[in-house]
Amino acid sequence: MANGMSIPAEQLPAKLATECGVFQLGSGAPGALNALTCRSQRIALPKGSFNRVYLLAAATADTTGEFAAGASKATFEVPEWTGFIGQYDDRVWGPGVNNLTGLKAGFIKRTPVAWFSTHRHIPEGNDPYHFSYLFKFSLPIASVTDTLVLPANDKIKVFAVNVARSSAEDVVAAQPLYDDFANWGPVTLRPRESTPQPK
Repeated sequence: MANGMSIPAEQLPAKLATECGVFQLGSGAPGALNALTCRSQRIALPKGSFNRVYLLAAATADTTGEFAAGASKATFEVPEWTGFIGQYDDRVWGPGVNNLTGLKAGFIKRTPVAWFSTHRHIPEGNDPYHFSYLFKFSLPIASVTDTLVLPANDKIKVFAVNVARSSAEDVVAAQPLYDDFANWGPVTLRPRESTPQPK
């Protein structure tokens, strides 16, 4: 997807079943065209009593994009397709022995993960333990909506689109179900005070 790295297409399922329905994905054959780069394209939606459109997408770098269907518009945070989606506070080490120079604050990307792979591809072959992801997005639509408009952001790649009738999306948690790091701040390191040695 970027810098010679890519999602391992041979691990993409032909169909991906999720709680919001089944996505039909493109071929995983070498050289197959199985993702759409977003450039404001208009995608025709099927007719029916649907109230949601769902997408599988990822980006070459963390970004945002506005999706629109009729009067419904939403700007989504689209995470990078690889790398960490969450990390607790991480120590930063400098040169030398036990030279702790700082801490990177913890973070988490809250976009729902719909699929992941245990590795990614690099020009030399498989790159294990560098995970690949596809993320799920949901946009409410009116039953008369017949077109989905993609964002003008070529970092975003769409892998599948689905429509469904769902009432589950109206249920929201009263509070975060896991740490969202909303109140996380930078950590300042202070040198440890030396303990007086007995004479």
